[in-house]
Formats: sequence, structure tokens, C-alpha cells
Amino acid sequence: MAAPANNPFPSIYDKQEQLSFDILAAFTSAGAELQTAGVTVVVQYLEIYYDGGGNIRRRYDDTRVNVLPSLEQLRLYPQLNGLFIEAAKTTLYP
Repeated sequence: MAAPANNPFPSIYDKQEQLSFDILAAFTSAGAELQTAGVTVVVQYLEIYYDGGGNIRRRYDDTRVNVLPSLEQLRLYPQLNGLFIEAAKTTLYP
């Protein structure tokens, strides 16, 4: 069987690498945005929490999410929206 003329794997790798950068940027920006918004209390949602000082951390081992491996960041990424909602509730309705 002959190899395909167009090899799709380099473009798939590029897309995965870009997704990894985007998710890292999302967690980094989210921590900065929460700090800018004046959230100074600990807010948690499922497996992640905001520590009140600009960092978003994983609950069970207290590790900052932006230093975790890309696959773990991808797994935790869907929880980021819920964290923002909880932070808004906590800030608006103390």
C-alpha cells in the first residue's frame, strides 16, 4: 500500500501544540483576570481553585495548574468557566 501524498500528521501536531499553548494562556490569563477583578478570597470549583493571589491550583495536591503537564491542563480546562462563575457569585454576593 502506497503512502498518502499528503501527510496529515504534521498539521495535526501543529494543531495540538497550538491547543496546548492556548490552554496554558487561558489559565494564566484567568488567574490575572480574577486578581484584577479584586477576588481576594479562595474560590473553588470541582477540582480547581483560585487561591486569592493570582494562581489557579489543583485541589488535591495544591499544584498550580499552569505548571502541570499539557494533558492534565486539557482535562481541567472545562472547569475554568465554573470557577469564574463561582468567583463572580462570591464577589457579588459575599
